Amino acid sequence: MPQKRRPPRTLLVFLQALIGVEIVIELRNETKIKGHVDFVDAQMNILLKNADIRRPQRAPEKFEDLFVVGRNVRYIQLPDLDIDATLEHHRDFVDRQNKRHK
Repeated sequence: MPQKRRPPRTLLVFLQALIGVEIVIELRNETKIKGHVDFVDAQMNILLKNADIRRPQRAPEKFEDLFVVGRNVRYIQLPDLDIDATLEHHRDFVDRQNKRHK
């Protein structure tokens, strides 16, 4: 019986697997951003949908789309989720995309 291929386990692949998931990002300047992951590129820049921004000593702001530069991220807070299932679902999605483009 062939062994099932395991998805890569890098931080980039994990972040890309979070598309559609609501996360909280804390930036290096103490800003906190809550939103749904829409896209993550190879430099770990993150595009969020429906983002709420909270900055120290400033009024909260809302954006429909917000681009977060990866080098400015200090922490990413994740919801309680099954990491293995999330990565498996992402691997299946990537495999389907690859088959469609062949």
